[in-house]
Amino acid sequence: MVGLTRLVVPFAVAAALGLVSMGAFGQSDTERAGARAAAEAGVRAYSEEKYQEALDLFTRAESLVHAPPHLLYIARSEEKLGHLVAAKEAYNKIVREAVPASAPLAFVNARTDAERELAALEPRIPVVTVVVEGNGANEAMVTVNGEELPKALVGIPHPMDPGEHHFQAKIGNAASEVVTRTVAERSAETITLTLVGDPGTAATAATAQAEQPAVAPPVEPQPSAAADADRGTKPSKIPAYVAFGVGGVGVIAGTVFLVVRGSKQSESDSLFDECLGRVCSQDERDDIVDMDKSAASAGTMSWVGYAVGAAGIGTGVALLVTSKQGKREQAEGTFVRPFVGAAHAGLYGRF
Repeated sequence: MVGLTRLVVPFAVAAALGLVSMGAFGQSDTERAGARAAAEAGVRAYSEEKYQEALDLFTRAESLVHAPPHLLYIARSEEKLGHLVAAKEAYNKIVREAVPASAPLAFVNARTDAERELAALEPRIPVVTVVVEGNGANEAMVTVNGEELPKALVGIPHPMDPGEHHFQAKIGNAASEVVTRTVAERSAETITLTLVGDPGTAATAATAQAEQPAVAPPVEPQPSAAADADRGTKPSKIPAYVAFGVGGVGVIAGTVFLVVRGSKQSESDSLFDECLGRVCSQDERDDIVDMDKSAASAGTMSWVGYAVGAAGIGTGVALLVTSKQGKREQAEGTFVRPFVGAAHAGLYGRF
């Protein structure tokens, strides 16, 4: 009868987990299939009392697809391994999660089982209070099995897994003896750690170091007043180069628009010539008018481009000559900007 139960239970649970995975619409087919395979293998491992393997498999399944049955078997595996605190937290995740009315039956059953098993587990979890005594006790670091215990838990009862544990407190050069205690289920233990040594040695060294005068950072040499004056009066050629660049862009733009104007005008003339000796259609007349407008617009833009180019090049020449003669005083905020109006174009700036 026991053998039959071990065969039936895994497949029944695996089937339920398969239904759960089908409801996980947020995951890909690969993730759902992987979670289902991991859960089925986890059920087999749990039924064979391979609890560490089952814990690993159900943890993987839960990372792929969230499902209360995964958490239920994680809690059961942790409990079997003696990790009662971790088991309690896994049960609590199931109990605290809202189960909608449309949830699969496996979800509902998992929550019911979790509530029942959590109620049976909680009284078994031992409670430990760690107390530190001696000079510097309030600032001492407490370790349990080599891992630091949060300061907020020092001096108050908190749950701990049953089994053998090693406690110690340290601060500076002061330390307590390592206290080893086997904590039993359902027990309440108080661990007292007494500091021995001078806890202020490390603090004193740190204070002395803090009181040492700070070393001033090296001062970078500053340029002399004469160098500043020379740099302030020396003309810059950058505005001239900027003006030349603007002028070059204007010339290129003017040439491009000139080519476009010629092309559009040529197309308009050709179409007009085709209409000689006959009456042009309305579409042909519209096309001729549109191409004439495009040619005129391109011509205007070509003129503007050449005007900007001439202004830019002229300004650049003037600035370059001025910089060579040394008659211009440089000021902060140098800039050169082109402007284009309805009937004029040029450059303006501050040098």
